[in-house]
Amino acid sequence: MRRYPYVGPAELRRDVGAATGFAVASPGDLRRWLEDRDADEPFTYVVALDGTLLLAPRRSEHVACAGGAPVLAAGEIAFADGAAVEVTNQSTGYCPDPDSWAAVAAALDAAGLAHPGGFTAAYVFRRCGACGQLNIVKDHHYFCAVCDGPLPAFEGERWRWRKLSWGTWEEQTPDGWRCAACHLPVRAHTYRTERGGERCIGLYWCSNCRVYSGTMVRVPLTEALPDPLADLDEHERARLLGREWALIDHLDRRAAR
Repeated sequence: MRRYPYVGPAELRRDVGAATGFAVASPGDLRRWLEDRDADEPFTYVVALDGTLLLAPRRSEHVACAGGAPVLAAGEIAFADGAAVEVTNQSTGYCPDPDSWAAVAAALDAAGLAHPGGFTAAYVFRRCGACGQLNIVKDHHYFCAVCDGPLPAFEGERWRWRKLSWGTWEEQTPDGWRCAACHLPVRAHTYRTERGGERCIGLYWCSNCRVYSGTMVRVPLTEALPDPLADLDEHERARLLGREWALIDHLDRRAAR
């Protein structure tokens, strides 16, 4: 199942500690959660990477419910008579696709809770490439509500990596570089060019913000560099090395395993 990293305001992610969501793994857990709460009001939920349903009060941030971690699904959920009766994917912090219902259904089934069999309201999210505004697409109107620029029509387009300058990073700790936007640690990979020699390409990226930068670095020939593409055939290897964003995407997926 697809993992959804947090894509909302960086200041909200910065203040997050441990996950605040209440784990629901049985009907009994749900009964305990609903005690002294207004059951007529929907709640915030996320599905954690281990498939657990986490609940929080409606006005809680999804990123706090998840403890800042990526999720399999997120949105709002309402219960009646011990069953989920309304479920949405409305979360501008994670922007899960309608396809994330599979993770929600699995979490509810595992907890022994009946559900409607699909989102009672499903939303499509797109970020404007011109002004950066996050939009909820309504009535198939793929235009930004702020600048009226065109929004990506295909789901895959919103996950493309954006190349930014070196100023994207800041060295906050001895552990290395951090993203200047969300302050999370960045990942890095250095590889030698086809010409060989000490001149290498250094790539740095933030999995959370989906941005990266590249720079030339010098590495002595006596220093061996890891090759995460060694198990690929020549065609696939050449394809990735020829497309920087594709290489970043491949390396990021490997690092997340």
